Amino acid sequence: YFPWSADISVGIEEIDAQHKVLIHILNGIYQAIVTQAPRQATAGLLEELVQYTHVHFAVEESLFRITDYPAYEGHKAIHDHC
Repeated sequence: YFPWSADISVGIEEIDAQHKVLIHILNGIYQAIVTQAPRQATAGLLEELVQYTHVHFAVEESLFRITDYPAYEGHKAIHDHC
């Protein structure tokens, strides 16, 4: 279980909201594993995580470019590796 904490906030409301969604999905996957949910349910959550992560990375990278974020290239490389 991975709880949301103000300690992991980036201070950008939209990005924090998306991070909360990602944490919610991860916690759903954890719960599915712990309760031995049907494989199809777990697979659905994993697919949701993959799709939402793509959306999140695109939004984050757009904000980086718009704001001339100095560490854009390094952070994008991390996204590309994921």
